[in-house]
Amino acid sequence: MTCSGLPVTVCNVAATCSAARSIGVNIARYKQVALSVSAFFTALGGSLYAQKELYIDPNSVLSTPLSIKMALVSILGGVGTLFGPVIGSVVLTTIEEFTRIVFGGSGRGTDTIIYASLIIVIAVFYPTGIVGWWHNMVRRRKAREQAAPAGTASAPAVVEAP
Repeated sequence: MTCSGLPVTVCNVAATCSAARSIGVNIARYKQVALSVSAFFTALGGSLYAQKELYIDPNSVLSTPLSIKMALVSILGGVGTLFGPVIGSVVLTTIEEFTRIVFGGSGRGTDTIIYASLIIVIAVFYPTGIVGWWHNMVRRRKAREQAAPAGTASAPAVVEAP
């Protein structure tokens, strides 16, 4: 999908609007398509959240901890990546359920403190999120394998007994 016309054009419009306009791209049309796709996925997420909560009122959907959690999903997983928010949501849901089990509902606000700590740790140590950290680890491993001499990488160490 990322190699087809629509995503490439939308990325070009987002990156350099004047350059896309100069080659004849209808900027307004592609911005409207991007807004529509974003609204679709937002509505899908909202409907799934409504099914989870079973009852929605302003206090349940406009609270500060929920806003922090929604931002942290993307930040933790990796902003600008496809699987980053998915990974971030899995990690945060696990933390949320773990604190609910450990504190039994009496630890009100504990998950918010953990979320705030995660934001600080990610901003300081892993600004690219979990996906960016994983890509860096894979890149380092490949560089280490390429840097090792050809004979030493595959030969197992032999220890002789006295």
